[in-house]
Amino acid sequence: MFARSKLVRILAFGDSLTQGHTYQLTHFHPYTHRLRQLLQEHKSVKFDVDNAGITGEFVRDQMTKRLPLLLRKNGPYNLIIILGGTNDLGDFNPGEEKALFKEIVSLHDIAHEHGAKTLLLTIPESDYIFKDMGANGTSYIKEDGEKGRILINGMLRDFAKENDDVTLCDLDQEHRHTNLKEEEKVKYWDDGLHYTPEGYDRMGEIIFEKIKHLYWE
Repeated sequence: MFARSKLVRILAFGDSLTQGHTYQLTHFHPYTHRLRQLLQEHKSVKFDVDNAGITGEFVRDQMTKRLPLLLRKNGPYNLIIILGGTNDLGDFNPGEEKALFKEIVSLHDIAHEHGAKTLLLTIPESDYIFKDMGANGTSYIKEDGEKGRILINGMLRDFAKENDDVTLCDLDQEHRHTNLKEEEKVKYWDDGLHYTPEGYDRMGEIIFEKIKHLYWE
């Protein structure tokens, strides 16, 4: 459990799923909108939430370079929420799982060296298994990328279990489109990779539940 403080600074770091890309890039509705609302309802701890999501960004060579610069410029932060890897999976070959996993872990290492705890978000389900997009060849992520996503998420879960500075938020399991009724898919999912505004709000609620346990339960 984190120690309480008068102000807890949170950084949401990632790609389009952090920036809130929805409706084919015509609108942005980040999960931090809903997260801020929920955090503000609890007066015992004051929270400041910054969103640093960039659409299209890769973990490799981009996020790993940007995060240290961002922390030096805007830190310090108490908690850093990290989600990345979806874009990397778009051009993915079998056997690259461990390399991408290590790149994601390096983001957590950077945050921990900064003195922050991290909230690890697993990589959400992809468009390869959304409706018939994989079968008809219209998905951004192909079969190898989807298989890699599953393996990497398993590695990330193990990493979180083994590290006291990491809290797991298993977005892959808690915010899925598999087995949803069609009306629920339409409500929460935009294109199989990104959420609708309602989907991002739901994402914020899931993340809030993890933060709530850290700070006042």
